[in-house]
Amino acid sequence: MASTSYAATKEMTNINRVSRLLMDPCTDQLRDLLRFYIPPANFNSVIQTAKSRLPRLTEPQRKLILPNSGMYSGNYDDMDISLLYILLRNVCGIQAHNKGWGNTSDSADRSVSANIERFRLARNRCGHSTGGMSNSEFNQVWSEIRAAVVDLDKTLGIGNKYQEAVDFIRNDTMDPTKDRHFRDQLLEQIIETENIKKDVHILKTKTKENDEQVTEVKQDIIKLESSQKKIDERNIPLNIQDNPIESSEKRTYKYALVLFDYDGFTAVVETKRLEDYDGDLERSQMCTIHYECKLQSVEILDLSGLMALSSQLGPH
Repeated sequence: MASTSYAATKEMTNINRVSRLLMDPCTDQLRDLLRFYIPPANFNSVIQTAKSRLPRLTEPQRKLILPNSGMYSGNYDDMDISLLYILLRNVCGIQAHNKGWGNTSDSADRSVSANIERFRLARNRCGHSTGGMSNSEFNQVWSEIRAAVVDLDKTLGIGNKYQEAVDFIRNDTMDPTKDRHFRDQLLEQIIETENIKKDVHILKTKTKENDEQVTEVKQDIIKLESSQKKIDERNIPLNIQDNPIESSEKRTYKYALVLFDYDGFTAVVETKRLEDYDGDLERSQMCTIHYECKLQSVEILDLSGLMALSSQLGPH
C-alpha cells in the first residue's frame, strides 16, 4: 500500500489553485491590459523611448523585448506576469496608487495600479510559502484577486470575461501532479527576480564602496597638500615669509612720456621707465635714457607717479 505521507494535502491544493489562477487568467488579463495601453504595433517605438526607465531586466526578458538584433514582434502572449508588471508600471503611464508602486495598497483603493499590485503580492505570497496555504489564507487571497479581476474587467470594458475564469478555476478539479507546474513556474519567475535584486544590491554596494574610496583618496590628497605647504613654509626664511618685499633691495622708478630724436630725422614719443631718479624731474626737462642699448637724450613731456618695487621683480 502506498504511503499517505506523499498524498496531496488541502494546503498544497490551495496554493496550487492560486498559482494556477495567477499563471492563467490573471496573466492573460494583464496582457490585455498592456494591449489596452500600448497596442502591439506601437510597442517597439514606445519601448525604445521608455527603456531608460526600466529596472534591470532578467536576461530572457531583455532578449525578448530588447533583442540585440531586430525588434520585438509578438503580441504579448509570450510575456510572463513578472515582465507584464514591469511594463505596466514603468511604460504605460498608469498613475501610482495611494501607497506608491511596489507597496501594499489600501483595501479601499480600487485603482488600476492597486489591482495590478495585488496580483504581484499574491504571486510573491505563493512563491514564498513553503508549507502550502491554509483555508483561511486561501479564502482571503482568492477574494482579493477576484475583486481585482472584476475591477480590471471593467477597465477593459470586456464584461466579466476573466471573472468567469476565476470562478471556474475556484471550483475545478485539481490534479496535484498536473497543477504543481503552475507553482513551479511562479517559483522560477520569483527566483529570477530575486537574483536580479541581489545583483542590483551588489552593484549598489560596490558603487558605495568606490565612492567611499574616492572620498578617502581626496582627503589624503588634501592632507598631503597641507603637509607640503607646511614644509615649504618651514624652508623659507622667516624674514622673507613675513615681509618679502621689505627684505629685498628696493629700487625707485619713475615713468615718463618722453620725446627724443631717434635718427636725426624721426622724432619718437614713448613711455619709458626712468630708473634711480629720486630727484626732482619736471616737464620739458632734458635727461638721458637707455634706448636700444644706447644712451639717448630725451625731453620729458609728462611724468607719472613714483613707484618703489623690489629688484627681485625685475624690469617691466
